[in-house]
Amino acid sequence: MFIYNKESKAQQLVFFLIMILVSILLSGFISNIITTTFFNIDITSADFINSTSSTKNYVNALRISQAFNTIGIFIAPSLFFLFHNETSKETILKKNKNIGIVLVLSVVLMFQLKPLTSFLINLNTNIDFKNYGGFISDLANTSDLLTEKLKLITYSDTSFMLIVNIVVVALLPAIGEELFFRGIIQRKLSLMYKGKIIPVFISALLFALMHFNVKSFIPILFLGMVLGYIYSFTKNILISIIAHFVNNAWLLITLYVANTSFTQGGIDVSLVNVLFHSLISMLLFYFIYKFSENN
Repeated sequence: MFIYNKESKAQQLVFFLIMILVSILLSGFISNIITTTFFNIDITSADFINSTSSTKNYVNALRISQAFNTIGIFIAPSLFFLFHNETSKETILKKNKNIGIVLVLSVVLMFQLKPLTSFLINLNTNIDFKNYGGFISDLANTSDLLTEKLKLITYSDTSFMLIVNIVVVALLPAIGEELFFRGIIQRKLSLMYKGKIIPVFISALLFALMHFNVKSFIPILFLGMVLGYIYSFTKNILISIIAHFVNNAWLLITLYVANTSFTQGGIDVSLVNVLFHSLISMLLFYFIYKFSENN
């Protein structure tokens, strides 16, 4: 069996990139067979890529594509890399006698950050990127297209579709993105740089860039840094996965209850409320750090 940590860092990177490429091609091939067979939709066609149709077949094909993209890009390569590395399993699942307390604090933190996150969403949305022209304007158009697609796959009109959306939009991304960005990238960067700031920021920056949405870049970067510090403090990937899942799942549940699509309505983003909840969040971060440190 090939053991990655016996190879150089450069070789590890090359093999990891190869794993990602192979996994993307394989997952894309399988998902296209499924969508073509059951929905008569070719997800590799320009019509599918550039469309935001609300037809049932299109939305179902979009969900299949989203699920397999997450598996192919993040979950499969990350699991293969981690479980074929002699030290990775121990370093991403640090034992903690206070893990229950830390988990609860991390989940509460995600809720306490909602006003600040909503404020950042509004701030980012109010930037008119199309005025910059050229490449930036093209990115803004792509962001609009991705946002419309996200609206389609986050809308739930039945409890069954809510469960499906939670799996596709909350559970799979939480597992895959945390394993990929925190469990591998941030952990590897922490071996190269002293301190927490650089590994957390770089992994969060890549996390935000990989969403290809300039209109949500700031809040996604912020979320990535929050999850990065949770992992950096706890050294337990399960906690950041659960925190990530709760953040995404709660949005889907609120959308389902409101029977609306992709809105932050109902959250008070006044300066006083944002500052109040931000202060509570800072205290929660402190206790997460202390309970993780005192093992």
